[in-house]
Amino acid sequence: MEASYKRITRIAPLRAGFVIGAINGVARAILAVLAKTFITWAPHLGVSSNHDYLFLFLWGPAIYAGFGFVIGFMGAAIYNLTVKWTGGFVLEIQDVPSENR
Repeated sequence: MEASYKRITRIAPLRAGFVIGAINGVARAILAVLAKTFITWAPHLGVSSNHDYLFLFLWGPAIYAGFGFVIGFMGAAIYNLTVKWTGGFVLEIQDVPSENR
């Protein structure tokens, strides 16, 4: 079977910003929960935890989502500008039979 190639000629910056921002925000929220769990266990392990981590847990996901949006937006916009000179990404796409989906 011959592979078919597709070229990405444009990425919507606003959509890329939302997607990457959401991914970063959710990932940071998961990390905040894990960190909070470890910090809660820290005194039981003999590790001092005299720090106030409330700011980190409440605002961390929002800050990461915001940075993710900005980076995603800028990345898509830069890609759209440079695709004219570089030719863009080339993707190899393979058809999958419906019984294997």
